[in-house]
Amino acid sequence: MNIRGLNKMNYYKEKIREMYNRDGITSLFLASVKYTLYQTAILISNFANSIPISIINNKLLKENRRFKNIHKNKRCFIIGNGPSLKKHNLSLLKNEITFVVNAFWKHPIIKEWQPTYYCIADPVFFDGSGIMRNFFENLFLGVNNSKFFIPQYSRKLIKNNKLPFPKEKTNYIAFRDDLCRKTLTSIDITNYIPGVINVTELAMMIAIYMGCTPIYLIGFDHDWLSHRSKDRHFYKEETVSNHKKATGTFKNISYIVTIKDVLKLWQGYENLSKYSNKKGINILNASKGGFLDVFERVKYESIFSQNNNKEL
Repeated sequence: MNIRGLNKMNYYKEKIREMYNRDGITSLFLASVKYTLYQTAILISNFANSIPISIINNKLLKENRRFKNIHKNKRCFIIGNGPSLKKHNLSLLKNEITFVVNAFWKHPIIKEWQPTYYCIADPVFFDGSGIMRNFFENLFLGVNNSKFFIPQYSRKLIKNNKLPFPKEKTNYIAFRDDLCRKTLTSIDITNYIPGVINVTELAMMIAIYMGCTPIYLIGFDHDWLSHRSKDRHFYKEETVSNHKKATGTFKNISYIVTIKDVLKLWQGYENLSKYSNKKGINILNASKGGFLDVFERVKYESIFSQNNNKEL
């Protein structure tokens, strides 16, 4: 045993002797149990982060290969559901590549054109409740030609509850770690991708994987810190009515929790911005107003004119 190891062992001997003299043999037993549980938790955590993707569902994820650079160097639009979306003429997007999220199906524009891709990431949508089943049934009444991206853990629930996701148009994503803490070196949706705070981050990673550039953002208000009432959208009603968790209100959430969540969201956006800049991918915020300042702003209308680089 080397000197460093011997000194460490002597240190722990002294700590054990001190604990025994102070509190007796019971304290040593409880401390050993606590230490064992702590070490077990570490092992479980490490194991979870080392689970091969094949155990989760390697085949399904590998099917996402067909999306690699499918829209290389083509522009796309990622549409958030903020109230500013009402100020945008969405008819201009009829022949564009579009990514939408969550309850976009409530927008009347779906009668004019169908989104190319539809992303849902929040676990609350896949809680198996009748309320959420009703949400999806309403979604598919209006949306019938989009490709969906949803978390891989939802697959069993969809099957058991016979949720109306079209098999041939449903694609799965697996999350690990957090986008707000992870320095991106690659984005590969055939493998794990970082977990997100907001589903719009998922849509951005998928668009990057597909080779889209520029990527335009609209409806990204992100104004949660400016009011303490409801999570506001382009629609007036709640995203999901009569749901215990998805209440759409911040009344029972402390302001500091909201601050921390928004900080994590911004850190995730910054990581996406750094990665896209290295890859030569342009991400531009064409929202009318809002608080998102990570990405360069452009006027929405200017995108459809010859002078599409004009800033606000």
